[in-house]
Amino acid sequence: MSAADKINDLYWLHYAQQVKKKANANFTKDGDYVFFVASEATKGPPAGKFVPAEYTNAGLYPLANSLLASDEFFYPPSSLRGYIQALQTYLNYVDLQKGASSELYTALLDALDHQAGADAVVEREQDKAFARWKKELDRGIIADNMTFPQWVAKGHAPTYSNALEDQQAKNGVVVNIQGLIDGPMAALLNQSRTAISTGLNTETDVDGFNMKAAIGSPLSSEQILLKRQKGETIPTPPFQRLPLYQADGYETFVKDAETKIGTKYEPRDSFELNIDTSLNRNSFDFSQFQGSAGASISIGPWFAVGADASHTEEKTRIETGSDVQSVKVKVTFDSIQQIKINSGRWDVDLSNYKLRGDAPKQLKSMAKITALVVASALGYEITVSDTIAQTIDTKLKETTQASGFVSIFGIPIHLGPSGSSTKESNSHTATFDSATNTFSVVPRFETGYATVIGIIGEKFKPKEE
Repeated sequence: MSAADKINDLYWLHYAQQVKKKANANFTKDGDYVFFVASEATKGPPAGKFVPAEYTNAGLYPLANSLLASDEFFYPPSSLRGYIQALQTYLNYVDLQKGASSELYTALLDALDHQAGADAVVEREQDKAFARWKKELDRGIIADNMTFPQWVAKGHAPTYSNALEDQQAKNGVVVNIQGLIDGPMAALLNQSRTAISTGLNTETDVDGFNMKAAIGSPLSSEQILLKRQKGETIPTPPFQRLPLYQADGYETFVKDAETKIGTKYEPRDSFELNIDTSLNRNSFDFSQFQGSAGASISIGPWFAVGADASHTEEKTRIETGSDVQSVKVKVTFDSIQQIKINSGRWDVDLSNYKLRGDAPKQLKSMAKITALVVASALGYEITVSDTIAQTIDTKLKETTQASGFVSIFGIPIHLGPSGSSTKESNSHTATFDSATNTFSVVPRFETGYATVIGIIGEKFKPKEE
């Protein structure tokens, strides 16, 4: 690892350690829980008395359904592949605790091998189809309220649709063979499969199993706020049914954050990052970095710019040098809290099951989300030396001219050619004061209600005997 990479690591690790502390996530790296950092911090979904639940659910689902791996530092929110989908794969590799005939055992191994191949094809074709859908959406070829599932259903991705059908067929073969093997775990396994299928039901409401979530182009936070200020009713949006997740404490958190709308930024709390260059990844309370495997975990730039605001994953690190004493980073906020996540009755207690010895490695490192870590009124102040200030000033001017973005600890801020960063999609605005060499990021109180900056997961503990 280069010296610059180590410095970048230390900024992220010091930041994550402080966030973990402020959120009262007081577990050690030797325990059952894992703290994950948001590689790209996201605006929390709108919530409150006047906001239809469909809006909150649409934003909650990709966060709560994150497919966590206990050997990763960042978490990947995704509405495509997630926890409940992984449960189905997990059950395919359950040890039924009964000796099967050699013919059935061989058939099961072949079926699992074919299932794995079908899963890989679906993942590959899904990525391709999603990229085409997004391109057509960005270019205005399709209506801006056409969701990815709707686009697929209209026949725009035949290869992906065929792959899904093949995956379903091969999964059916695995289920049928498991049924023939039977064994003492068969009845419980069937109950688990039924529960998951009920959670994935998109046709009817099933209390405790699924929920309605807004689709298309639901109102933005700003639009909801404007309607509320005018005394207008927030309309119930078109919806789809998704597996149920609940975050009961989130609405209370939002209500407190809403009191700051339209006010001057005066954060209640803060912490500074005092970078200790004698430390390394193993010095911090993150279980992901235990052992030799931790050295291979990739950590992206903590401070970066990108030329294409529509692809915030493509960014270039701003180097702040090895003299960490010449860089002062202050994180400001009103509150950082854990918001407990409860899954619906579709969830499966995997501690009841023992995995087969040939189960894929990634199934053994899965973690289940137990809480979001959210911040209100989150901001940053980065004060640097004159030399670094010149670099930052040049980078920001180039990025602004290109209508790109700047990213601070995963928060992307789009910059326009006029030098402003007030695009509606921004949760924050950024300014650079050349007189004090201070780069400041402050929240837009008229946009969004909270910032999701981390996730807490519980490691899976498969049955040992």
